[in-house]
Parts: sequence; C-alpha cells; structure tokens
Amino acid sequence: MTGRGLILAAVTAVTLAGVSVQAQERTAPPSIAEFTAEPVLSSPALSPSGRYLAVISRTGDVRNVVVTDLQEGTATAVMGSTANEAFGGQFIDWFRWKGEDRLIVRMTLLDIDRDGNDADGDIRNWRYGQGLFSVARDGSGFVEIKPPFTRDGRPGPVLDMLPHDPGHILMTYTDNGLDVARIDVLTGEAEQVENGDRRALSYVTDRDGNVVGRTVRRGVLDRVLVMEARGEDGRWAEVFRLKKDEIRDLPDYAFIGAAEEPGQVYAIVRPEDDDAESISGVHVYDFRSRTLGPAIWRDPQYDAAGIVIDLETNAFLGGCVVADTFRCAFNDTGQEATMTSLRRHFGEDAGVQIVSRSQDSDVWALEVTRPHNPGAFYLYRVAETRLEPIGAAYAGLPETGLGRAFRYDYRSADGASLFGYLTRPANDTGSAAPLIVMPHGGPEARDQLTYDRWAQFLASRGYQVFQPNFRGSSGMGRDFAVAGYGQWGGRMQEDITAGVEQMVREGLVDRSRVCILGASYGGYAALWGGATQPDLYRCVVSLAGVSDLPALMAHARRVNGDDSDAYAYWLRSIGDPGSDRARLEATSPVRHVEGWRPPTLLIHGSDDELVPFDQSKDMERALRRAGADVKLVELEHEGHNGWSMKNEALVLTEMEAFLARHLPVTGP
Repeated sequence: MTGRGLILAAVTAVTLAGVSVQAQERTAPPSIAEFTAEPVLSSPALSPSGRYLAVISRTGDVRNVVVTDLQEGTATAVMGSTANEAFGGQFIDWFRWKGEDRLIVRMTLLDIDRDGNDADGDIRNWRYGQGLFSVARDGSGFVEIKPPFTRDGRPGPVLDMLPHDPGHILMTYTDNGLDVARIDVLTGEAEQVENGDRRALSYVTDRDGNVVGRTVRRGVLDRVLVMEARGEDGRWAEVFRLKKDEIRDLPDYAFIGAAEEPGQVYAIVRPEDDDAESISGVHVYDFRSRTLGPAIWRDPQYDAAGIVIDLETNAFLGGCVVADTFRCAFNDTGQEATMTSLRRHFGEDAGVQIVSRSQDSDVWALEVTRPHNPGAFYLYRVAETRLEPIGAAYAGLPETGLGRAFRYDYRSADGASLFGYLTRPANDTGSAAPLIVMPHGGPEARDQLTYDRWAQFLASRGYQVFQPNFRGSSGMGRDFAVAGYGQWGGRMQEDITAGVEQMVREGLVDRSRVCILGASYGGYAALWGGATQPDLYRCVVSLAGVSDLPALMAHARRVNGDDSDAYAYWLRSIGDPGSDRARLEATSPVRHVEGWRPPTLLIHGSDDELVPFDQSKDMERALRRAGADVKLVELEHEGHNGWSMKNEALVLTEMEAFLARHLPVTGP
C-alpha cells in the first residue's frame, strides 16, 4: 500500500512563530465512544538520517506501521493487517528503527475461534502470543525472529537494539532460565550470549551491548531480589539486595540507559533517608567497580524523570522532570534556547517532549500534550527553525469540546505549601460548577498538567475536577513522599480536604455540591472521605479502592512474602499489621459504615491482584447491612488497571449516570 500524502497530506511547512491549531467547532460534548477510541496516530520515530518517519496508523480496526519518505513525500504501509495478509488477528505493540533501512516490530497475535463468540460478540476461545519481526522499510525482506533454543520458540523482550551493530539486536528468552541471544535481523538466526539461570529476572547492558548487570531472585521461595555485577573474571558478584532488614541501606535505583564509558549506566537515584539531599538526581553507576558516582544532574525542586543523551556517543546532554508539565533542561545553551522557544510557542500548559531524533539531532519528532489536547505530533527542523505538523493522536477529541485546566496552589491545615490541578468545563460560564475531587492512586504517584481522560470526561459533562498532589505524592523529593508514610486516613486526607476548603472560601466551589472519586489509593481516599466527611461529600465513587487495611496487608504478605521489597514498602507506606493494627483498623472505611450517608458507587476488576476484588465486595456488603445506597460494578476478567476500552466505556457510563443522579450539573 503506497501512496502520496497518507501521513503528510495536510502538512504545510511554516516558521516556528506561525503555527496554529485550528479547533473544530461543535456543540455537543464528545461521546463516550470518542473518549475511549484508540489513537489514530502514535509512536512517530525518525530513521537515523532523519529522512524517513515511521508511525503506527489506525483506520478503523486496521493498524499499520507506515513509513513516510519526508524528502519524496511518499508513504508505505510496511507492516500490519493489510500489509501482510498471512497474519490473523494482531495488534502492533511497538516498533524500532534498526539502521536506516529496517524496522523491528513487536506484535501481539490472537488466534481466535470465531465460532466461539457469544451473542454479544465476546470471544470465548482464543489463544494469545507475541511475535517479533524484522522488515525492510519498503515492506520487503520480512523475517520472523524466533529463538531456536526454546521449547515453544517464544521470544522475550528486546534487551538492546545494538545501535552500533547494524545487523543484530540482543533479546532475552526463557528456556530453563532467562537467557540472552544475539539475533541476526536479516536472517533471524540466533546465537546465545548469556546462559542464565532460572532465578534471573532481567539484565543491564552498557554502550557496547555487553551484559554488565542482572537482577536475580534469592532466598526462601525466591522472595529476595539481588542486583549483581559481572567482574573481569566473568563471575557474578552481589551489589545490593532488596531485603526487609536492609531496605534503609538501599537507595532507590532506576537504571535508565547505557552511559558514555564501557561498563557504566545512567541511573536515577533517590537519596537515602539520612542524606541531606531529598531530590532524586541522575548518577553514573559503574558495574566494573560497583560504585555509584555523584549526581551529574539534579533539578532543585523536582525528581529526575528522564535524560537526553547523544545518540552516537551516549554522552549526557540533559535531564528531564515533571514540573507542572514534562520538560527537559539541556546542557547546551543552543538546545536549551530551542526548547525554551518551543515551550513558549505552545504555551506554558503544554508538555513538549522529543520522542525521536535523527542521529545528528537536526530533526526532532515532538509530542505535544495539553490538558485539553491528548496529543499532537510535529517535526521540528532545528537548523531551519521550522515546525511541521504530523497529525493529532485522537482526531475525535477537538480542543473546543474539552475543559481548561490550571495549577491551583493552596495551603495545608498545618501551613505546608501544596498544589494540584483544577479542570473547568469547556462551556464554563464563570459560575461555580459542581466539583469532583479526584485524588490520584499510588499513593506515591502524582498528577500533572496534561490530558487526563477521566478529568476531561467529567469536565465535558459540566463538572469541575480537582486533582490534589497531597503529601505522600512522588516527584517532589523523598521528604515530600515520606511525609505520607503511615498517613492513610491522616495527613494525606487532610491535604485533600484543605484544597477543597480553600476553593470554597475563594468562591470557586459551592460546598453543598461536591463529590469525591478516585482509583486505587484514590478509591481509598474517596471511601474514607465518605466515612468521615459526609457533610462535605454528597457522593462517593471508588474504583479498585482499598476498604480494609489489615486485609490488604495480609494479602500483600501472602502474595509477596514478608521478606520481599514489595511488602517492606507497604509496611512503610501503610503500617505494620502487628504493631500498628489498631491504627489500621481505625482508618479502614469498611469498619466505619454505621450512619453512612453519601450514595456510593464501587467499581472493581474481578482479577485484581494488587487490591483484591474482595476489598470492594466486603465494602458493598457492609454498606448494604448499614442501609446505605450502594452499587457494585464488577469488571469481569480485569486487573487493577489497564482495562479494555470496552470496560473503560462501561466505567464512564456508570460514572455519568451515578453523578447525574446524585450531583446534577443543574439544580440543587
């Protein structure tokens, strides 16, 4: 399938100062189907020279990897359901350029028994698998990458694209243990380079593609994680372990890519508890000497969230954070000036992210998101200061149908400086629309000034939405996160309330027209708000929420083991079910249902392994016994998150109907 203009038909080259996005006029708010539609365009990636642009393009149920020659203006669908009819049902997960002429594509393959569909079209019988493929940029030279050593021939994750080796990649696969193979991308032939054992979980490579580190399981029932480094003699030696009685001695590491020197990798490291510094920074970890160097970059206010490196040398070029939006700071003054100009052009509420670059960094592919725009892609030619639109990720969500959001600063009850984000309806008339308080999950996570499906859906239905970053949230340093430990139902809840109370005092919100809605920890906060603040919250929506803290800790201990890093974290975050049991019981919503007043909607996945479905089921039973107005919606075969778009649509439908009954936009 080749044709001029498939991707860039509407592209007009303009100078940086002249780009504008023309919003489509419409009167009706976006439908639930529009909010839950898959993107029509995603994952733009430039070839090393910058001449070719590949994207995942969707038309209806058809998905293709499409390569556009930016010089000639021609586009070719090289991989997908229409490009290779030999495939059955499949989904393109991701792709990467391998040199100038080939792509590596990962696909999920479904072998569906069509006769097994029920009357509603639900698939009853199907088989799931994943495949890795190599294909030339013109769609020829198709090769399936299938390690011959495994019993089922199923490939694992790509470990290293080996940018300096044009003919090979490294990938993991599972035989008796987690092994590593070097794959010839032209033939699919594989050579084993790492014979792992059954306890190996992952590997770390350096700039030359050498395996320098690995994570393995140790201890009783393999419940302890150990990071190991390979010495010059080829043997593995322990660097550190994640064990409950040693957790305080371990900085939080996130290895994020190979560094400039052999044997070294970049890491984002959270300072230890006794360190005077609280903000996570970028360090270099040397697996040869097993030493962590000093921070090479750190933002004064926000935790490091990523890096930019030289694509040829792996030299560090800049660090990235999530402030209100995602942004990167460059060491080079010219590149920093360019990014500053781009941010100024798109607006302070826009997150401008370089998602791909040419090898010489002269051509950038940008993703720009705003609270009222779920994503648009651009090409930026640095030397020419020229911006070219590629296309919108979601064509069915024009900016005019979405709400406007802004940062809202406020003070906690004890005087701490806090902030969150307030989204107002698209048709905001200046009057105080009813408010939905929507605390995030985690709780060690955070909200930012970007597109949020639930917030925008609610705003499109006429509600204001407040997303507070209470103490205990991530991204603002260790001390801010640790301030929430042991504060479920305490300081974190007080911080949520403080934001609402300040908005009431400022006349932004009518105190009698407020509901609370959240998922995971946010679901807990919603339930605790319903239990303890019925005068503030007219209704409650809890999705995959926690209702019984001792029961949750028992589940975490049973699943992870009491010597695991996961259980150790929950001990710090929630509390010890032994020594802190009285506090955990006292702050469990399921134990505070007598006299419950707010109507309550519970939504939970039946297969949730993090917060078991019983947490919502037990809450429903307790509320029914107490005579409360409650409804439980079970999402069959769904986990804690990542729900199918079909069930996401069901969630939005249930939310809309529930809020229309208990917090109507017009009326008392």
